[in-house]
Amino acid sequence: MEQQKEPTTTGELRTVLASILAGALNGSVKEREGRLALTAATRITESFQAETRMRQLAIVARETPLPMGDQPLRGNKEEPPAS
Repeated sequence: MEQQKEPTTTGELRTVLASILAGALNGSVKEREGRLALTAATRITESFQAETRMRQLAIVARETPLPMGDQPLRGNKEEPPAS
């Protein structure tokens, strides 16, 4: 499987996980990797659920939620990391 760049958004994360799953389904990934793909599929579902919850919280807080797949994984890059 080709080297993927590090995902920076939830959408990119799901794309990477989906490519792992696709490799297992089309046979280009061995059994061990197939088991990893099953875990990846689970993580895709969890990612959707988490992002949906974040969007719901934003709406309740009267904020405009980001489009699905655009939620940053590491917070705002313009802000320094919390210490």
